[in-house]
Order: sequence, then structure tokens, then C-alpha cells
Amino acid sequence: MFTNFKILGSLIILFCGAGATLEVKKRFDKRVEVLEIFYLDFLYSVNKISFLKMPVKEIISHLVSKSNGYIKKFYIKLNSFYSDELLDDELKIDDPYLLKKDKEIILSFFKSIGSTHNLNEINNLNCQSENLLLLIKEAKENKEKNQKSKCTLTMCFFIIAVIIFV
Repeated sequence: MFTNFKILGSLIILFCGAGATLEVKKRFDKRVEVLEIFYLDFLYSVNKISFLKMPVKEIISHLVSKSNGYIKKFYIKLNSFYSDELLDDELKIDDPYLLKKDKEIILSFFKSIGSTHNLNEINNLNCQSENLLLLIKEAKENKEKNQKSKCTLTMCFFIIAVIIFV
């Protein structure tokens, strides 16, 4: 009877460990994915503003139509921000995978695209997109570090399960 509880406890520990490592992996992967989506949207916005002189409302409307999930909700809020229906403090990104500094850089970019009237301001947007590119590089490095820690975490859960089983 006691052996059955040991086996059951070991299995529970292994499943919990596997679930925890998968969740951690998913968070790092999703952060990189979301940052890359925003970076492509940055490039799209800067190109449309600088070369085609497209209005900001049109750019954001296009971004709303092509995105989904948390990103789409952000673009809808951004659209109402530029329609003066939303206050500056109410504009935020609700994506759970992004870090605070990621959100701040993305928000500062999208708040500043409405006031781009000359070449200097457009160059500033390009500089901000470079900042996001650095964030993506950092996120990918963190993802690689996470691979090592994930293996260590899995081994720890395996060792704990073996100790309980024996």
C-alpha cells in the first residue's frame, strides 16, 4: 500500500515538473514572438509614414484588421487614443508575456507616431525601432538561457521523483 503512494507521488512530481517546464518555455517563446510582431508593425508604420505620408488613423486601422488577441485589443485602444476618446494614462498593453520595459518602448513608439511631421522625428522613430530590435535580441538570448535552466529543472524534478520512489 505504501509503495503505491510512493509511485503515485513520484508520478505527480514528474507531471508537475513537466508542466512547469513547459509553461516556462511557452512564456519565453511567446515573448519573442510578440516582440517580433510589434517590430514588424513598427517597420510597417514607419515606412507608411515616411514614404507614403499615410495618416496615422489609416495605419492603425490596418494594424487592427491584421492582428488578433492582446495585440488587436491594444491597437483598438490606440485607435481610440488617436480619436481623443482615450486618455494617455488609459493606453496600455495587456499582453501577459511582455516585460514592463517592453511595454514602455512599444507605447512610447505608438504614442509618438502621431506627431511625426519632419524628417528628424521620423529618424527618431527608426531609432526607437532599433531599441525594439535590441529587445528582441535580448529576449532570444534569454530564451537560450532558459533552455539550459529548463533541463536543470527537469532533472531536479526527476531526481526528486526517484528519491520519493526509492
